[in-house]
Amino acid sequence: MRIAMRLIHTPGKSLSRALHTTLSAAFIAAGLLLALPAWTPAQAQAPGFGVVYQTTNLRSGPGARFEIVVQLAQGDRVSLIGRDEQGAWLWVRTEGGLTGWLPVFALELEGGAAADVLALGVTGAEGIPTSVPGSDVFIESYGRVNVRSGPGMEHEIVAQLEVGVRSPATARSSADSDWLLIVLDETTEGWIAYFTVTVIGDADALPILIPDAQGEGLVPPQALARTLFNIRLHEQPALDSPVVGVIPFGRRVMPLARSASGGWLLVAYDTWEGWGAAGLFDLDEAAFEALPVQGE
Repeated sequence: MRIAMRLIHTPGKSLSRALHTTLSAAFIAAGLLLALPAWTPAQAQAPGFGVVYQTTNLRSGPGARFEIVVQLAQGDRVSLIGRDEQGAWLWVRTEGGLTGWLPVFALELEGGAAADVLALGVTGAEGIPTSVPGSDVFIESYGRVNVRSGPGMEHEIVAQLEVGVRSPATARSSADSDWLLIVLDETTEGWIAYFTVTVIGDADALPILIPDAQGEGLVPPQALARTLFNIRLHEQPALDSPVVGVIPFGRRVMPLARSASGGWLLVAYDTWEGWGAAGLFDLDEAAFEALPVQGE
């Protein structure tokens, strides 16, 4: 049996996907569909790098009307950070650390035919992502608002959002969503007060996470302990052991271990690590029982 095939390449669809669709139709007609695996989004690969095809201008925004940042030479290598809505312009970083926009046709992409620029996150003209793969919740500022390093007014300001800026949200600080963690660029995140923005999507779907006691990552709140009093930390789980320092009342600390008797808790706070009487901390019972036993 002879099967006639005509490949139709639809704009916005990678050539490999168009070929897969055409072949699938042909195999269906032949009753041989099981011989060809189904297309899945995982087959689309976001390119990580590109090489400048010919001398071109790196611009401050996705379009020829934007200011020229620098001129790039043929063979210059750039890392790919994001794209515009259509995938016609890519937000890139040069090996010298400059960021800006290049037209997609000016680059030879890593991965060749398998590369799909539409797998990159959509980025605004100022380099602020307006989508993150897998993210369904966004914020939009309706005034100039501060972005902070942690979920609270006491944390330092790391950036400011102008009116109308949209950014993806990836976590919330509590069940009341008092503070939202948003993505600023590929390396920077920050916290923004819920009441200063419009939320697009279901904030209740975001995971509840807060910074750990050492500021090195995010953890569920129940993983941290809170001091019920000013607590002396000791080098060993004993009252006559030297004191490392005193943690003020109401601070969150990272539990590391518990004593065999359960009477002492090894915690990390700021740059300190030491033992405190377990009864002086507020800690979820399941989290306490899950701690490794150490000492005594």
